[in-house]
Amino acid sequence: MSAPRSTLVVLALCSVFAQGQQQKHPLPVPKMDLTAIKGILVRRHPELAASPGYRYTSFNPGVGEPGCERTLESKAKDTMRWVGMPGSPEGKIEIPPPTCSKPVADIYFAPFRESGARSMGAYARCYAPVTDRTIPPPWNWTCDEVKFREYVHLEDQSCTVTLLGDLSDAQIRRFKEVGLSDLAKDGHDASVPLVKVVVHPGGQAVAMFGDGNCRFGDSIPTVFFLADRESEPEAPTKWKVVDADQWIESVGR
Repeated sequence: MSAPRSTLVVLALCSVFAQGQQQKHPLPVPKMDLTAIKGILVRRHPELAASPGYRYTSFNPGVGEPGCERTLESKAKDTMRWVGMPGSPEGKIEIPPPTCSKPVADIYFAPFRESGARSMGAYARCYAPVTDRTIPPPWNWTCDEVKFREYVHLEDQSCTVTLLGDLSDAQIRRFKEVGLSDLAKDGHDASVPLVKVVVHPGGQAVAMFGDGNCRFGDSIPTVFFLADRESEPEAPTKWKVVDADQWIESVGR
């Protein structure tokens, strides 16, 4: 049985925006926990030791009684429920207010390697057990796989482009040019900077444009791209703008 269409919509868009999304007003990761987490990640990837510091960290202390996450994980099917979505026959997904969630730390390493207009950085998300707040840090952290990313400098904008995936410089410039043209058709400012590109293995990509502070938000739509599988891998014209429905359908195939 295939998943309802609106489920695919939610999963597809979550896969885009959950790739190291920075919060606007985060708590920083406590110093002792940050030191413990860095030790975990550097043991996996020694090259991270060359990073001069962190671009950004954020910390969510979690909620619940100590040990509650073990019960929650054994009943994962109860953490979501299906209700109605206006304009959709299938409904929407509503996530109830959490009664138990692990402490979460998001770590963005400053670039540790540079080559021309590109520099290499990394991101990782780490979790700790729900614990008694009277227990001092560091807590017993475990981390997801490190996601490496490039920061690309374009000549015509001050904002650095965060790149998750593999694109040539010409393709990134093409994403910006075609994306801005598409935004202008809908009356949006055609001078906004390109701030992030996410490329998926299945031949889907998104370009995110931002404001003067190099942050993307709800006021500037995301532009969706699909790859032409017949084109040369690094050809600038390999990627075509599509609407959200076409993009989501390609994810669901």
